Amino acid sequence: MEECVEKAYALWEEGCEPSFGEDLKGNLTCGYGNQLENGNWEFPLIPPHRYLPENLRRNIKQLPNGYTLKPCPFCGHQPFEDNLIDSIHPLTRDHRLWTAGCVDNEGGCNASSLGGTMQEAIDNWNRRV
Repeated sequence: MEECVEKAYALWEEGCEPSFGEDLKGNLTCGYGNQLENGNWEFPLIPPHRYLPENLRRNIKQLPNGYTLKPCPFCGHQPFEDNLIDSIHPLTRDHRLWTAGCVDNEGGCNASSLGGTMQEAIDNWNRRV
């Protein structure tokens, strides 16, 4: 699997446009090659929201007025203000499911909460104890 992911990143770096789809649960998937029965790709790009074209991507540069993302209740990590797209993003192309949480590639623990809207995901995250 690791070799497949490395090949996908190499194709991305070469400027090849990836394909998008959904897995069996309706979550966004992205990659190259054949789309597998489970909806994932032969050569997957992970996480898929980072590779959406600009016209499909809701660029999360700041939180809606009055909203904050509290530190992680498990590890204490505070999300980076300049990288909110990784902390808060849609999981489906139609934006019916959102996630908010602690990003492991920023030093966090990868805990998350879900919601039907961005605000609901943030509210669910901030209520965690």
